[in-house]
Amino acid sequence: KASGDTVWVMGPTGSGAPYIGDFEAGWNGWTPVDNTQPLVNHWQVSNYNQAVATNLAAWCGDLTIPSCNDSLDLAGGYGNSWHDILSYRATVADPSVGATATVTATMQMDTEPGYDYVHLSTKLPGNLDYTDYQTWDGAATVAVNASLVFAPSELIEGTDVLVQFRFTSDGGWSDGDCLYATAGACQIDDITVTVSQVGQADIVSFTDFQDGTFGDWFIDLPAGVGDFA
Repeated sequence: KASGDTVWVMGPTGSGAPYIGDFEAGWNGWTPVDNTQPLVNHWQVSNYNQAVATNLAAWCGDLTIPSCNDSLDLAGGYGNSWHDILSYRATVADPSVGATATVTATMQMDTEPGYDYVHLSTKLPGNLDYTDYQTWDGAATVAVNASLVFAPSELIEGTDVLVQFRFTSDGGWSDGDCLYATAGACQIDDITVTVSQVGQADIVSFTDFQDGTFGDWFIDLPAGVGDFA
């Protein structure tokens, strides 16, 4: 085009532009995108830091994080500002009555005490935040044993119980900046979930991750808080 020519890229209806931007006939190719929703999750099935090399577990960490000290710290660990979720859902037999989900598991954890946490949680319908039933931090081996009680109104989509293991880290002091070296956030293994309702048979799920998959569990992403076209 010669200098000064006008090229219509977008315009209102009747302008002759190839793209119509007045939204009178719908979105016309525009789509909503939430740029605040995390797109990365660090849960994986791994033998990281296991005493027996053939034992697999659900590990929250990143193998590409280099060692902070070759003699004291393994390569791999967790970074700053993480929020990673591993979830389980089960459809109850009778959604008109409440349900209890009993969770047992073995967990090895290594987090910065007082700042970075592993949570046993759910996310109830209509709530923006998560409901935490148990929270752990520091370096320990934990025998997880908890019961999550759901009223009928707290079932996801009116039918499902939702159980979550979440890891959250703050903005500093982790393997990512080498200010706090760890053996990764946590490894969780041998998870049993038993969903009970009065008058109904229990729903029992056992996952040991030995087949290399998450089994009845799945990667979940936190909800975003923004919407941009």
